[in-house]
Amino acid sequence: MNAITNIQPKHNIFNNRDLDGIKDYFNKDSKNIKATNHVIEIVADILEEIVKDNEKNNENESVATKSEINDINESAIISVFSSNKTPQISIKKYLTRIMKYSKPETSTVIICLIYIDKICENSSLQLSIYNIHRIILSCMILALKYNEDDYYSNKYYAKVGGISLKELNELEYNIMVLLQFNFFVDDITYEKYQAQLNDFEK
Repeated sequence: MNAITNIQPKHNIFNNRDLDGIKDYFNKDSKNIKATNHVIEIVADILEEIVKDNEKNNENESVATKSEINDINESAIISVFSSNKTPQISIKKYLTRIMKYSKPETSTVIICLIYIDKICENSSLQLSIYNIHRIILSCMILALKYNEDDYYSNKYYAKVGGISLKELNELEYNIMVLLQFNFFVDDITYEKYQAQLNDFEK
């Protein structure tokens, strides 16, 4: 499973629902509203479930290449995001740390998720325990820069993410390549992703 669609997270809020991915998890005017701990929990649960499903699927299936990127060594790009060992910090704790120190609006978090979906759809990249942390960090930074007027420098975000500035700059550039340098999110796509946020904020 490459993209964020058709995920059934273990969070009990999602039980007995017909879901069409993260785009179904948000529903209210989330612009200019700081992401809450509850939103962070939901997003972390979704990403953790995707990683687990991908690991399970990869035991018996080969990954089909879906890349729309031409004349680029896609494998080299994707490998940039992979760690040689399992990160010691969980997805939820890492996401919480990024949220704590970057204080994104909920709309920025939604855009970050859209970006993650797009890079999975545009390439053969699969979310795994070895790449999810770097992907979250770099997609969140791009979403912040795209969606918000005020944001910190990459030097600051590198410290937050626990990596060097050089590495972060490389990750950010390669995410831009996988997004085909198209950062625009249209209203229809955005609204689909925010469609049920009210349900989880109650």
